[in-house]
Amino acid sequence: MNFKDLLTKYKSGTATQEERQIVESEIEKNEAINEYLSEQIIEAIPQIGKSMPTPGNIAEASKIRKRINRKFIGVVLISVSIVIAIFCVVQFAVFPFVNSRYYNPLDGRSNVSGITEWGQMSIDMSVFSELHMRGYETPFVFAKPEGLGKYDLTMYQYDSFRNYSETQYRSGIVRGKLDQAALGDALTRGLGFNWVQLRHGNYTDGEKLEAVHNTAINELTRLPESAEIKAYLFFDGTMDLQTLERFVKESAARVLWAGIKCSDNETLWDGRFGFSPLGKYIPLIGNAYDAELYPLLELDDSEPSGGVNSINFDRLNANTYETHFISLLKYMTAKEDFLDVIGFAYDYAAALSYVQQNGVMCHGVVVAGSRDAVGKLAADPMIQYIAIDDVMVSAFSRN
Repeated sequence: MNFKDLLTKYKSGTATQEERQIVESEIEKNEAINEYLSEQIIEAIPQIGKSMPTPGNIAEASKIRKRINRKFIGVVLISVSIVIAIFCVVQFAVFPFVNSRYYNPLDGRSNVSGITEWGQMSIDMSVFSELHMRGYETPFVFAKPEGLGKYDLTMYQYDSFRNYSETQYRSGIVRGKLDQAALGDALTRGLGFNWVQLRHGNYTDGEKLEAVHNTAINELTRLPESAEIKAYLFFDGTMDLQTLERFVKESAARVLWAGIKCSDNETLWDGRFGFSPLGKYIPLIGNAYDAELYPLLELDDSEPSGGVNSINFDRLNANTYETHFISLLKYMTAKEDFLDVIGFAYDYAAALSYVQQNGVMCHGVVVAGSRDAVGKLAADPMIQYIAIDDVMVSAFSRN
């Protein structure tokens, strides 16, 4: 039986003597406890009276709250300032330091017309494509920073034979490493026609090269009159730049690229190096290169879509050709970081040294023109061999 049941029996008068003693003992304890608590409350009342709010106490409390609020705001401001400082250090110190260790496609970036994602790599690719990619131009490479040493790339390439048709490539650079797989053939277009195999390879007796030549001549006669042809013409020997100048200006076909002899080693004289005698557009961006160190790096300032009608022929002559080609080689000699990124290892220094000692001599050209214009060139005594690289049904053909 619990105490509550005992208390009920006690109140109803039915409790036994023993049960009454238990309840009365508990009541006596409770009275003593209540008496003690009452004494404690009475003693505390004066103290409570002293701490009751007064105008003075309220004002002091208000001051305390204000001091606490000021300290809290100060702590918040200091915390925000620390966060901003850390962001600035990362953005303007850490990022630039890390990025400076790797190739930066945005060095010398352009602010022309609000273009801020167009920089160093546009010039590097323009020079590279003119030297090696026969008939193709790559003047625009846009880069978007995506983190430490990381950039998304969009590359625009133009086929000067096929009415400057545009191909867009997407890729990326991560700490100096280019995503080659994403670029596909962007770095090898124009290199696919194996000049060295025609010149050398298994053709040392000339019989197979003669067969290629005869096949091209026969094909020319079978093509419709409207056909447009891209062809490789090999000279019987080499041609100086004065002769090349006349050839370019008098030819009914466009000379897309002129191959330059850059070595006495026949296995290297394979058309690796050359330039566009009609000029290729190179974006002149800020201070991305030294115009005094690389004079006439851009032979002609017409844009890719300008076509033949926009070319400044008065500027295209033997002297400008030589200055331009040497500047191209000098520029690439100093671009080891770019060459590491794209994975090419041509010996530009050796090529530059050779032409400076032996002169700039042309051993062949890539031309584009009508069936009759190319056929006329093929019959010229200075042309040793011709090989057809591409054909369009007419000048109005698309890709």
